[in-house]
Amino acid sequence: MKIFDCFTDNDERALLKLRLETLDAHVDPFVIAQATRTFTGKPKPLRFNINDVPEYRHKIHHIKIDNLSEDPADAWKIEHAQREALQRGFAQAASHDWIILSDGDEIPNPHVIRHDNREKYGSAVLEQRISWYTLNNALVSENPDLNIRITTVDHFRRHFKELRIPRSQKFAGPFRARHRLLSRKHTQHLKPGGWHFSYLMTIEEIRSFSHQEYNKPEFVDSAHIKSCIERGVDIFKTGARFNRIEIDESFPEPICKRPEKFRSLIF
Repeated sequence: MKIFDCFTDNDERALLKLRLETLDAHVDPFVIAQATRTFTGKPKPLRFNINDVPEYRHKIHHIKIDNLSEDPADAWKIEHAQREALQRGFAQAASHDWIILSDGDEIPNPHVIRHDNREKYGSAVLEQRISWYTLNNALVSENPDLNIRITTVDHFRRHFKELRIPRSQKFAGPFRARHRLLSRKHTQHLKPGGWHFSYLMTIEEIRSFSHQEYNKPEFVDSAHIKSCIERGVDIFKTGARFNRIEIDESFPEPICKRPEKFRSLIF
């Protein structure tokens, strides 16, 4: 049995290396999808170079998406297209193989992956701790992030068919409500499931995101973003706040072992 770690990547080099090191002994292969355009359609150079991570070369399946629209009517369609391209990475997989579906900044906890109860559940969701701007700037919230999904290839092909559905639970067709109810009923929750490290990037990179409802001067102004990072508050003005926490065993193992390696990403 193989575990396919499938994720979209936005050229976040430090997070990519952290993910590869954290999951190396637990998954095979890594399936990485990258697009040559941002979610707003602007050209984007791909900085990924397999030679930068030679120790993982044998288990990386890199997918380049270069046919996206330069003038998308809906930024979410661009994101969905990039996510669906991940299917190329497990097209030849066996029905009993597993798929982990996430974004590059959502890192699964390798120690809970194999706790998935395949006999009772068709899929699982990993409950993650959320941090913004730095690794140890944790969101103050009672609700964990629920974006990382695990399922078998067989269950995906029979029940989901599209990679956006396990995350969104937005089924199509006249029986979509029933499908959604059954999917939630047969989804196991695993915790501590991992870490969602958001916006660990430059201010210019933060300004390009798929949530176009927030693509307004009041949110994407560079001075505003810089101020929010310094104060540890939400750039979208929703009232979310963050606490800086100590690096301990609750973080990915590579960070615990060598925090100095990630000093630039730690408050």
